[in-house]
Amino acid sequence: MKRHIISIITLWAFVLVPLFGSTRDDGAAKRVMDTYGKRLLAGDFVVGEVFGNLYIKENVDVKRQMIYLNLIPDLARFNSKKSDYLSEFFYEVHYVKNAVPDIRRVAHLTTFKHGSGEMDRVLSYMTPDYHGEKLFKAQYLSPLHPVNHKFYKYSIDTTYVSNDGSCRVLFVERFDNIKLLTEGWILFDGSCSVRAFYAEGWDEQSSFSIECTMGGYGLERNVVKEVRLGIDYKFAFNRLDINAEAVYDYAILSNELKNYDKKSRYDLTGSLNTSWDSYYHGRSYEYATLYRRKPLSHSDSAKYIRSGIIKSDTVVKPVVAKEEKNSFKNDKVLRWLWEVGDGMISSHYLNWGDSDLKVYPLINPSYLRYSTSKGVTYKLAMNLKSRIASDKSLFFKPMVGYSFKRKEFYWGAHGNFVFDARNRGVAQFSIYRDNSIYREFPSEKSVMVDDVTYTYPVKAYNIFRDTRVNFSLGRELFNGFELSFGVNYYYRTTHNNMVDGVVIAGNNSEKYRSFAPNLTIVWHPGMYHYYDGNRKVNLGSDKPRFSLNVEQGVRGILASQDVYTRVELDMQHKKRLTGSATLYTRLGAGGYLYEKDANFISYTFLRDNILPLEKDDELTGVFQMLASEWYNSANRYFRANATYVSPFLMLQKVLPRVNVFKNEMLFFNLLFISDLCPYTELGYGVETPYLNLGVFAGFENFSFYKIGFKVIISLFED
Repeated sequence: MKRHIISIITLWAFVLVPLFGSTRDDGAAKRVMDTYGKRLLAGDFVVGEVFGNLYIKENVDVKRQMIYLNLIPDLARFNSKKSDYLSEFFYEVHYVKNAVPDIRRVAHLTTFKHGSGEMDRVLSYMTPDYHGEKLFKAQYLSPLHPVNHKFYKYSIDTTYVSNDGSCRVLFVERFDNIKLLTEGWILFDGSCSVRAFYAEGWDEQSSFSIECTMGGYGLERNVVKEVRLGIDYKFAFNRLDINAEAVYDYAILSNELKNYDKKSRYDLTGSLNTSWDSYYHGRSYEYATLYRRKPLSHSDSAKYIRSGIIKSDTVVKPVVAKEEKNSFKNDKVLRWLWEVGDGMISSHYLNWGDSDLKVYPLINPSYLRYSTSKGVTYKLAMNLKSRIASDKSLFFKPMVGYSFKRKEFYWGAHGNFVFDARNRGVAQFSIYRDNSIYREFPSEKSVMVDDVTYTYPVKAYNIFRDTRVNFSLGRELFNGFELSFGVNYYYRTTHNNMVDGVVIAGNNSEKYRSFAPNLTIVWHPGMYHYYDGNRKVNLGSDKPRFSLNVEQGVRGILASQDVYTRVELDMQHKKRLTGSATLYTRLGAGGYLYEKDANFISYTFLRDNILPLEKDDELTGVFQMLASEWYNSANRYFRANATYVSPFLMLQKVLPRVNVFKNEMLFFNLLFISDLCPYTELGYGVETPYLNLGVFAGFENFSFYKIGFKVIISLFED
């Protein structure tokens, strides 16, 4: 047993050591990149805030289309009898330094089905600032930034001839990793400022090439002016050619954010105080005619005419052949199924005046999970989000799920209404029946050996179905400090019993009700933010987030039977160690200050959550193999979780030509509760474009418990 434990710990510690490539080979290219890097870190290319317009023209040519193409959630909806599509999009862009750009669609024209041809994969490449450590929604490590130079090889392009002191530096990846751009070039002027940038890369379903040209005057030299993008989409026998052109038109540029109050140094609104006052014009050909950055070609105009967007007597829509019409009549059921399936995996939009409604896809294959402790689970979720005027919004998310191992259905719904956008005032309501709750009861087992009966206690639990209703009101009192008051109502009924790990049918029927007011305080210091008109937009913080939850059970209200006082503390922190490595840490403690009249032990921050509200990592900061009954067994607990994430731990160095690894992860989970002092998990995981895999070794009281696995489908994540 000791050898087994030592082998696991040795392997876990070995992969903790990051391995990197050697230095660059080309001395001249090294000097250029070092000079640019020093200027970048000195702030010579800083873009503090950007406000402007973005125009995108997108052509999609369907080379090969299978009937299930419309099941891919992040694509537009395709017509089975059409091969080429044209779309134009008009956006307003607000960008604040080191933040994800806020991009809002103002108008669009498209020949796509349902009139919504927007593809997230196209929009994700349209970033005005190319000087950060990561590019394209932080999916790729930028070859421009000095912290990533060790991941690329650089050389001077000797074929490029210039008389103004400019030069072109070529780069190629050192590893076949999805987070690296495969190859490209950077055009520098005589002062080592970037004038143009070209790169090739790939993602889960496609390969792409992108060329960006910087602006020509003043601060526009530090931001992208034009983008040309090509995507070769190949997935599951489908083939699309996507070509997009984009042009930025900047209204305001600021190289620094001025006029800060010392008490508001995290407020990045700066002196601009830009108010959007956006109005969505929908599918407006008149708007497109006025604000189109480039005139349409004759072939593009013909596509709009054939789709009925432009009226013309000179171009006639193609007539469907007779035999094709007959085939449609014979395929009514197939076409109906196509339409129903299309509606379930599509996002739907409705717009009226200053309000809009977005319904996200109902079905997403990435909701499928497998773990050793929970078995196979699947859930269906539907997100409905509506903006009501400029400072109010409504969100509603119903969910249902099923555990094949526990043979149980789960359901829930969560909604919130933002009534005070400036102070992040929100009213929340939720109702769930998700994880079963356990209550220990005394039980003994008798064994006869040599005519002698031995009796000893065994672990035995009543299993209750747990239905929860919650209502709360919350508000941000000052930057990063949120206060929420609410009420929880629990209804628990006996479902089964479990004796010594074996589930048996329960013989008794019990019902318990609990009414419990609660207080939640969340403090996230150093929260960067800006104000979009009257709406406060939080951008995140590099400091830890602290949470306090206090709940008081009250007897007599709505037949409540429980009286208790529960307090929990939780701290979570995401620390970026380098441009590619990140350390996630979580510390927490909780317990019952008064428990004599409590029928159940149930925590807010320590839960066996089978229907998570947010679709987060689900590998970080949670226990993967802890048996469900332990979560409800202790009146005190202390937990510590740590996860180290990097794309270059061990596998990429050992297998440099294997290109399916996005990240490798190391896990350390520690828990002190009741009879487990401690429970420990050591784990190793791999993130790929299609699956996230984790293997974990569990230890109870320093004795080996078991090996477990977690599998998460990451394809088409929403």
